[in-house]
Amino acid sequence: MLAILMIYVASCSPVKYVPDDSYLLNKTEIKVDDKTVEKENVDSYIRQKENLRILGFFKFHLWLYNLSSKKKTNDWFKRIGEEPVIYNELLTQRSNSQLKQFFRNKGYYNT
Repeated sequence: MLAILMIYVASCSPVKYVPDDSYLLNKTEIKVDDKTVEKENVDSYIRQKENLRILGFFKFHLWLYNLSSKKKTNDWFKRIGEEPVIYNELLTQRSNSQLKQFFRNKGYYNT
């Protein structure tokens, strides 16, 4: 029974609602070498956050959203699930420029 459940869970595509010419944002990562800079301060400048993960690897809310029907507008799975986060280059550039400004204000000029 568990094997059938695992196959069913794995068979659902995480990109069901992602348009063909777009990409699902899988991970955002910022590496800061200086221990005096708090990660929480840096994370607030990220304009796009990836879908929520359960246990560090399973995107449960995205999975629920993908179980929903494309035809129904008031689907229970869509209400409790999470829409896929689509990669947006403009938001990435905005995050980059805001992070550069943040680090310049902190005195880091070669970021």
